[in-house]
Amino acid sequence: ILLLNRSMAAGSTVPHEGNEQESSKKTAAVFSELGSDGLAEDVTCVDSLCMGCYQQGVTRLLLTRIPFYKDVVVSSFSCDHCGYSNNQIQSAGPIQDRGVTFEVAVGSEPEDLNRQVIKAAFATISIPSLDLEIPPESQTGTISTIEGILQRVIDGLQQDQPTRLATDPAAAAKVDLFIQRVEQTKSTGNFTMILDDPSGNSFVQNPLAPQKDPKMKVTHYIRSLEQDKAIGMEQRSGGDAVTDNQGSTEVDFLNEVLEFESNCVSCGSVCETKMKQVKIPFFKEVIIMASSCDRCGFRSDEVKSGVGIEPQGVKLTLKVTKEEDLNRDVLKSETCFLRIPELDFEIEHGSLGGRFTTIEGLLTSLEEGLDQLNPFMTGDSAVQTETLTLFKKRFQGLKAVEEPFTLILDDPAGNSFIASLDHEQSLTVERYDRTYEQNDILGINEMKTENYEEDT
Repeated sequence: ILLLNRSMAAGSTVPHEGNEQESSKKTAAVFSELGSDGLAEDVTCVDSLCMGCYQQGVTRLLLTRIPFYKDVVVSSFSCDHCGYSNNQIQSAGPIQDRGVTFEVAVGSEPEDLNRQVIKAAFATISIPSLDLEIPPESQTGTISTIEGILQRVIDGLQQDQPTRLATDPAAAAKVDLFIQRVEQTKSTGNFTMILDDPSGNSFVQNPLAPQKDPKMKVTHYIRSLEQDKAIGMEQRSGGDAVTDNQGSTEVDFLNEVLEFESNCVSCGSVCETKMKQVKIPFFKEVIIMASSCDRCGFRSDEVKSGVGIEPQGVKLTLKVTKEEDLNRDVLKSETCFLRIPELDFEIEHGSLGGRFTTIEGLLTSLEEGLDQLNPFMTGDSAVQTETLTLFKKRFQGLKAVEEPFTLILDDPAGNSFIASLDHEQSLTVERYDRTYEQNDILGINEMKTENYEEDT
């Protein structure tokens, strides 16, 4: 928000119809890098109605790219007549494939209340001990801390207290008691905060990153039909048929590469995505998807299982002791947990998507994804840059097999795989029965396999 005010002081102008031709000639990116020299020129000012005094105010819009996070739209409204102001941040990136839930056990330490939180437009925050729920339409698009979120609740409730005292003294007294409970909770801590975002664009800081945070549980889940409708996802009716150039629906998926248009996750332009079904020897079929954007050069690839969920989960434990182990083929599905005990490092399911590569390629992807999975470890918000630097240095040592390490893939869906060698001793494959919680993550508990055409 300070960037917006500084940009206006630097002399950024309000676009009018007279300079539309000049604007159309610009070839700069839509989302400028945060801190770039041309950031002041990218501020757009729009006359807006002030909801405080119903006079004309000004809304400043800035489209920028936060490093290691995503594209965002920062908006700042101010009214010179009554002094009312309002700041907001909105994600300009795509809705993620899965929703996300953060469950944080906040203790009495100041560090717990100072955790940074990104609350997207569709996110809900709840604190069960206070019977408090912050709906999506409240505190939308904010970057704050846990303490800041509670303070906003207090400020919002106190704002209308004079009116309540005049119209409903009994209700005002109850609100005063609740405000006292929130203030006491903010000062003493020891509560649980749950952030649920069906769009998957919210985030809660992990101060121990890249190690796992014992006080925070992150769950990626498949959205329900109601959640898809709430976030505006298009609902398809009926089955989709894939047709070839001759209009026939008979397509050889095993021998043909299917092509279709999609949107680039980096710049939003239309790009080409290719899909191919591949049979992994001694394992099963997978679907490899690759996208390439001609506009910004962004490339991405992902592997999805081409079969259903296995009756049992699988846990693969590999002892990496020599460089030859790095050349093993590995399939990490999107439902797979990954752990490296020597680094106290763990990746939750849904992170980094599916990968079909080698052990060395998987480690490279993990190293490149450290900054993306922990956006608060770099930039202006960084407080533990030395921790991440030391971790990366040791991680690179493991990639060079300077010391033996253990790689554990735990996939409740049973769709992950590590290639074995002759007379294998360093690879252990363990199959197990899933728990109720694991079945719930995979959506099995809510599946209806009989009379499913009826309304449930």
